[in-house]
Amino acid sequence: MIKNELELARKILKSDASEDARALAAHYMNLPFALTDSLKALEYGIECTLATVIDLILRSKPPLSETRRQISIAQKMLWDFYPATVEYGYELKKLRVKEVINNYNQNVLEWALASYAKDGIGTNVDKLRGKLTK
Repeated sequence: MIKNELELARKILKSDASEDARALAAHYMNLPFALTDSLKALEYGIECTLATVIDLILRSKPPLSETRRQISIAQKMLWDFYPATVEYGYELKKLRVKEVINNYNQNVLEWALASYAKDGIGTNVDKLRGKLTK
């Protein structure tokens, strides 16, 4: 989709088109840069939210409502982010985001529970899963 728009914008810039058409074409030429910056910002936001989830879940008594809320926020952001990465060929840069997408099928709760178990604190992952999914 974006490739065709860029080709059209290049043609308009090279033609005898009106000044307005050329201004619009110039705007489309800058679109990929703006899109990349937006994806970087969203990826950073997801990474920070995932760090918050881990911080909460690894506490001896995690605040369940806040942990659920942060997991929900991260999950929604990830669902909004991932299709754009595929459509525009964006390469993931943040470690936690890559791990959730590649190893946990975009499931933030499963990733968080696996991290809880992996860090040695989580002796009863199923009990925590039950509390977080109520």
